[in-house]
Amino acid sequence: YIDASGKAATYTDQNRWVLNYGPSAATNRGMKLIGAMNQWGQMKVGECAQGHNSACQDDKGRTFLVCHTKFNDGTIGHAVRAYQMYLNKFGWLCTAPFQFNGETVNDDSLATTQPYSVDEVAGDYHVLIHPYKLDHANYAEATPSLIHLSADGTVTGDYTGTWKYTDEGKSYFQIKLGSVVYNGVIVEQTLEGTTAKALCFTTVCSANGASQGVPCWGYNLQPPYAVAYNYQKYSGSYFKSTQFAGISKHMDILFDPVENVELTWTSSNPDVMTHAGKYNAPAEKTSFTMTARLQCGDYYWQKDFSATARAAVEVQGAPTAGLVAYYDFDAKPTLNLLTGDDKITYSSSGTQGKAPVLETDYARFGQVLHQYFGAQGANSYSRMDNPLLGQQNLEGFTVSMWVKRTDDNRWDALWTFFNAMSPSTAGPRLYLTGNSYVGFNDNAGNWFDINHPDTKVVSKISVGEWHLVTFTYSKTDGLMLYLDGNPYLSFQLAYTGSAASENEFNRSLVLDFVTSAKFFYLGLGSFWGSADARFDDLMIYNRALSADDVKGLSTLLNRINPFNDGTIVGVEQLPSSDAPAIPLAQQGVYDLTGRKVAQPDKGLYIVDGKKVWFK
Repeated sequence: YIDASGKAATYTDQNRWVLNYGPSAATNRGMKLIGAMNQWGQMKVGECAQGHNSACQDDKGRTFLVCHTKFNDGTIGHAVRAYQMYLNKFGWLCTAPFQFNGETVNDDSLATTQPYSVDEVAGDYHVLIHPYKLDHANYAEATPSLIHLSADGTVTGDYTGTWKYTDEGKSYFQIKLGSVVYNGVIVEQTLEGTTAKALCFTTVCSANGASQGVPCWGYNLQPPYAVAYNYQKYSGSYFKSTQFAGISKHMDILFDPVENVELTWTSSNPDVMTHAGKYNAPAEKTSFTMTARLQCGDYYWQKDFSATARAAVEVQGAPTAGLVAYYDFDAKPTLNLLTGDDKITYSSSGTQGKAPVLETDYARFGQVLHQYFGAQGANSYSRMDNPLLGQQNLEGFTVSMWVKRTDDNRWDALWTFFNAMSPSTAGPRLYLTGNSYVGFNDNAGNWFDINHPDTKVVSKISVGEWHLVTFTYSKTDGLMLYLDGNPYLSFQLAYTGSAASENEFNRSLVLDFVTSAKFFYLGLGSFWGSADARFDDLMIYNRALSADDVKGLSTLLNRINPFNDGTIVGVEQLPSSDAPAIPLAQQGVYDLTGRKVAQPDKGLYIVDGKKVWFK
């Protein structure tokens, strides 16, 4: 008996036993059948140390590997397993990816039939490679990756390469991942612990070299089971029977299904709620239907949900007055849409930092900014010119944006006013972190910390959810934080600083600094690093919004409006009284709440379906 490289299974006196497993292995002699693994199929506990291997064959021509496996759960517990084995085109044994469950296929049927077409094989696959030299002493395990097999024979995803049937009318299968070629067979199996059927491949590398004898497995759930799996996985979050009752804001209804399943929503009244769950406030209470559909191949699950949209409420306050900067993060270059200028610089500091990226998030319109964690000196940051620089007689200001935190990082910056381009530069700064920690230091002995993480933990900006976080600061009222339109800092404030209290602090110092800072940053400028978070719709005002203004802004941003649907197309002078031959009232001018305007004041409006800023 020899392996694919021609090495014999026996040793001569001159070539005694040589270690062929573990990190100190001197050879990869033999053909590996199975190895330590985790997260495979529905596996909840890693399996390792498959041993006491025996092979047998039944009278139906099926070959089996019988072994025990230990469980990587801190015990020495083990269980006996039986896996079917198949011969590939070149006569090497390939172990089935899942335990035997009564399958009838044997080597003769694999060599004479091809039950699955190329189109049926194509799709997303979980793929598991069993390498040599796993560190068994430290319970190292192989874990799966995700690849896509296209009908044209290409492989993409975590690995790239090609795949094909090697013989017409037979189940012999070949896949090339990178430079390594594996040969095996295509079979259908049942995922362990379930009744779910999966289309699987089991292959082995028989080429001489470092990967000789290494198995490669793959599976994708068959369509009816894939649909059922996604429904069970997501129904508690996305398919609640009453979730569309009393709608007054956008609904987070989209997600990325797994296992080759597609999700679609259909609204019977897209003028009120779009197929993507975006809410457009109707003039009166409106009933309609939202239909969900999960589909894979020819199988689908579908359900109608009764929906009711509340009538539009009046937008409180003046949520756009004083707005001097608006960034929607929908494209690069990312500009201040009120000026058509002031491009954001996306970058990182040091050699370890990672620059932010724009990405899709179904809960938001268009794209969002994803900023990464980075320790001080390895910041992931976005820099823009400070729109408040040089403002005269500033009495207050506001910073508002959507924030989705990745983790409970209490120290690293969400946003900062800062003068320098390097995070290590000393100098004045004002910053906010995910702990609702507001820090100010003018580098001249005047400073304060509100909700310093060592003093108070504030979890209002919850992890994994989008929140509208609004910060206001005024000479008369000091600072306030709002979450989704509601104030909360007054109940959370924990102050330390150079003055006895926040009320006694000289607030003009903050306002003077904000009007002199060169830059506004996301992710750089505090005394620490950058937080891993996503941002959308950054707005900066040259006044402190009132509570009514912030409530109105929250209402505005939770329905379809010019801030999150479309592009500002220009900055226009207000027409003089003897100006246009066509009155504005006949040009389709609307304010941000959708009301028609005969003669607009300064601000942002919709003119013939386009956003226009009147100055």
